[in-house]
Amino acid sequence: MLDWADALLKAHPNRRAIITSHWFIGTGNPAAWGGHGQAVYDNLKDNPNLFLMLCGHIHGEGQRADVFEGRTVHTVLQDYQSRTNGGDSWLRYFVFSPANNTITAKTLQTRTLTFETDADSEFTLPYTMGAGTAAWTALGTVNAAGGVASLDWTGVAGNTEYEWYAAVSDGTNNVGSTARTFTTAANAAPTVSLTSPAEGASVVLPAQVAFAASAADSDGSVSKVEFFAGSTQVGEDTTAPFSFDWTAISGSYALTAVATDNQGATTTSAVVNIIVTNPANMPPTVS
Repeated sequence: MLDWADALLKAHPNRRAIITSHWFIGTGNPAAWGGHGQAVYDNLKDNPNLFLMLCGHIHGEGQRADVFEGRTVHTVLQDYQSRTNGGDSWLRYFVFSPANNTITAKTLQTRTLTFETDADSEFTLPYTMGAGTAAWTALGTVNAAGGVASLDWTGVAGNTEYEWYAAVSDGTNNVGSTARTFTTAANAAPTVSLTSPAEGASVVLPAQVAFAASAADSDGSVSKVEFFAGSTQVGEDTTAPFSFDWTAISGSYALTAVATDNQGATTTSAVVNIIVTNPANMPPTVS
């Protein structure tokens, strides 16, 4: 039953989940687990869409809140059958307010339209409803007759938390494993330096300015190197060795190279200053 419930929650991650069963907890706040309550919670708590569990059995009212990986699951008991006339028409209902991210419990005697307003009968639970739960993304399928099945997961970003699980089917029954999380290390920025032209170089037209850069990335790859004269991009190269020939006009320039890695991190090189001269514009000499 728990495997079925777990597979159902994982099959509909964009649906918010409330579980109802006969007996989860006792009375009071925080109430103690009872019956199969803790077993249900322990088996299903890894599902991000689960937020509320409701039950009866124990005559009275109770609630508890449990947190797993930063997510809270509220469990609430309501049972009025020991009151006069087998319950005396008392009814528990809940008001959901997405604007306020709250769930308010109300207890109403439908015979007299009277509310019970003590702390056990009227209370508010915090629950964020502004954003839905993202759907699970299928990474791949492995056919196996049992034993160990594995899959390489590529394309993860740095400094990011991921949550994953494995779904197994024998063609008739579907079972989902417990979800697990891991966090990737922070992405290291690439390194880059201009190897040409040299600092203080003088380029005489019609020669071009020959850019060359050395770039590397310790935890990935360099996707491109852009070349700048001041704040203006004059060229780009996406494969090593990174180079570009720029046809400049006469003047003084502050040159830099910007390397971008496969995760979008960038690094700018030290500035190289050069002078470009045009002999046609130079004054004549005399002796």
